[in-house]
Amino acid sequence: MKSYILSSIFVLILIQNVSGVNTRRDLLDRIITIEFKKVPLEDALDKVSEKGGFSFSYNPSIIDFNQLISLKVQNTTIEQILLEMFGSAYDFKQVGDTHIIIRDAFSLTIRPMEDKRRLTPQQQARLKEDIPLVGQVVDEKTGKGIENVVIYDEQRKMLTLTDSLGYYKLDVPVEYLNKGVYFRGRGYYDTMVQFDPDKEEKFIKYNIALTPYNNFTSPVDNDLALNGSNPYTLGFVQRFVPKKVDIISNNLDQTETRVFQFTLVPFLSNANFLGGSYVNKVSLNTFMGYSAGVEGIEIGGLVNINRYKVTGVQIGGLANIVGGNVKGFQIGGITNYNMNKVDGLSVGGIFNMAKDSTLGMHVGGIVSMTRKNVYGLQIGGILAAAKTNVHGMQLSGIYNYAESINGMQVSGITSSTKENINGMQLAGISNYGKNINGAQVSGIFNIVSDTTKGTQIAGIYNRSEEMNGLQIGLVNYAKKGNNSIPIGLFSWYDDGYHSAEYSVDEFSFVNFAFRSGSKRFYNYYQFGYQFNQRENLNEGLSFGGGVGTFIGNRINIEGGIHSFYQIEEDQFTDSYVRVALMYAQPIGKTFTFVIGPTANYQLNFDDNTLPFDPPSFYTYHTNNSILWISAKAALRINF
Repeated sequence: MKSYILSSIFVLILIQNVSGVNTRRDLLDRIITIEFKKVPLEDALDKVSEKGGFSFSYNPSIIDFNQLISLKVQNTTIEQILLEMFGSAYDFKQVGDTHIIIRDAFSLTIRPMEDKRRLTPQQQARLKEDIPLVGQVVDEKTGKGIENVVIYDEQRKMLTLTDSLGYYKLDVPVEYLNKGVYFRGRGYYDTMVQFDPDKEEKFIKYNIALTPYNNFTSPVDNDLALNGSNPYTLGFVQRFVPKKVDIISNNLDQTETRVFQFTLVPFLSNANFLGGSYVNKVSLNTFMGYSAGVEGIEIGGLVNINRYKVTGVQIGGLANIVGGNVKGFQIGGITNYNMNKVDGLSVGGIFNMAKDSTLGMHVGGIVSMTRKNVYGLQIGGILAAAKTNVHGMQLSGIYNYAESINGMQVSGITSSTKENINGMQLAGISNYGKNINGAQVSGIFNIVSDTTKGTQIAGIYNRSEEMNGLQIGLVNYAKKGNNSIPIGLFSWYDDGYHSAEYSVDEFSFVNFAFRSGSKRFYNYYQFGYQFNQRENLNEGLSFGGGVGTFIGNRINIEGGIHSFYQIEEDQFTDSYVRVALMYAQPIGKTFTFVIGPTANYQLNFDDNTLPFDPPSFYTYHTNNSILWISAKAALRINF
């Protein structure tokens, strides 16, 4: 069984190595239209690379940056444009999917290597031999050795790193020496050096000085810099991925697309230490995979790590970690940690993170977090959080958080939004937001720190700095809300309607009432006492609501429930419903005199009679109810 597995791995590696050998020209054959006049050569290269969607790499020592270039072409290939800019003294080669190398043209002086038929068997054997390439890589400005520079034989995909003093050794077949060896260090311009393969030395010693680009941006960095999204910044990745693998990936700074990659661990695969430089169509990882990206399908037994994007399907037994964008379908048994955007469906068994935005569906069994925007649906078993905006629906079992919501936010316990809510916020216990344009519903309380335009519904308490709409709760409060409608037991708006009242009605000559709310609707509470101690009638308690004055600020409508309390028996005895239509006459700014008729209705009393016969204009009896018309007068103090 073991031999079968090893044989299978060997076949997969062999297939990949064969499939990886190709010559790419799609960038050089790309057609563009461009025009510029008397611009420095470096700026001209920037314009061509931007127009063509790629980056240039070159040794700055071989190019005259002071040279001014003028060019005007239509529907011309990149290769032809470069020939017009540089002439035949330079050679141009595509490397990976995103780079074009500019180098000195090299011509053999003794024999063309392409015509191997002219060589003797001994000469052909010599071409296959490896020759050591040794030397030191130093900084051009300081003369000090540079550590961790990649010396790369692209033909065989073989490489080495310089040591702490900048020294290196790389075995290169003689026949590939004139193809060029690349020297690549982070923070330095790429340099490609060609060697004469006809020399018969036992080794080649070559010291090289690399030019730093400390004071300006490199063409490579413009295109491929990770900008803080390198998965190697995560402690988990540093623990399991050798530092050498990350250094090589960063220094090579190029990606190539391959058909297949098989990985046991990041340093043991058919890509060797170059896994971080390949985008794979199919990627299978036994324990932990490490690649530049996926354009197809990736399956990992434990963890998948991608430096750049994932497009397609990605399944990790434990986790998926992606430095770039995810577009497609992603499942992590425990977690997905995406350092940029997610476009599609991302499901993490426990924790799901998108450090940029989510477009589609983002699900975490316990926690779902998006650092920027959510366009679609975000679900967290306990917590769903979006640092910026949610355009769609955010759902969690306990707690939701977002900078702003355009859609719906639903939580079993608490929902919180720092800025705006356009839609609906629903929570079992509490909601919090800065501005809401829509509905806010909770079992206990709602808080809006700025403006509400819409509806607040809470089992106990609603609060808003400025209320424009409907508040429903036992207690409602707003600093500004005089044109809103509060419905509940008690409502207070700082700029709303408040008054204290003394009134006389058919039952009592001593009634005190308090009113609070808005001009559109308010609550009132009334207490009355019978000083003449008539039988069965001692105190009266009333609660109701009213509509502020209208029709020239003269008409007022109120309705409520009035009850009688018998002191001797220590209980409420009778209750009735009252509706009053009042005329209001202001007396200065503080006082208002009101007077008008009242319609009263009492249902289900025992003996079909009132405790006593009140003064009334009209009385109507039925089998178990009575209706009467009376009047009241009052003096209100407004504050």
